[in-house]
Amino acid sequence: IPILSSYGINFFENIRDEFWNSFNVVVAKKEGKIVAASLLIFFKKTIEISWEGWLREYANISPIDATTWGIIRYGYEKGFLSIDHGRSAKDSGTYLFKKGWGTEIKPLYYQYYLNRAKEVPRIHPTNPRYRLYINTWKRLPLWLARRLGPKIIRYIH
Repeated sequence: IPILSSYGINFFENIRDEFWNSFNVVVAKKEGKIVAASLLIFFKKTIEISWEGWLREYANISPIDATTWGIIRYGYEKGFLSIDHGRSAKDSGTYLFKKGWGTEIKPLYYQYYLNRAKEVPRIHPTNPRYRLYINTWKRLPLWLARRLGPKIIRYIH
C-alpha cells in the first residue's frame, strides 16, 4: 500500500520482528486485490490503529471503511475493550473520519522547548505553508516518494 511505503519496508519489518505476538494487519480486498490495509498494535485490552493506507484509485469505494469495520469486529471477537484511532489535528479529514465512527475525542497536550524559536511552530494541515508541503508530496511520483519518505519522515514528527 503506497501510503505505508513512505516509512520504508524495513520499518515495518522491524515492527513485525519486535512485536510479532502483539500486532496484526487487517486488509480490504476488491476482486482478490488488496486495496487497503491497517496495521494494529495491541496493548493490554486496547487495539491501536498505528498505520493505514489505501490505493488512491479505490478511494471512491472507501476501502478504509472496510478495514475499520474489520478492526471493530476483530476487537469484539477477541475481547478487546477499546480501539485507539490515534491522534489527528482537530477538524482535519482524519479527525472527521474518526469522529464519524463514534470515536470518543480526548485532547492531547503538547509541551514545547523553544530552542531559539520565538513561537510554537504551527504544524497543522490548515497552515498554508504546511499545506504546500502536503500538496507537493501528493504530486511526487511514487518511486520518488518511496525513496525520500524514509529519509525525511524522522524530521516530520
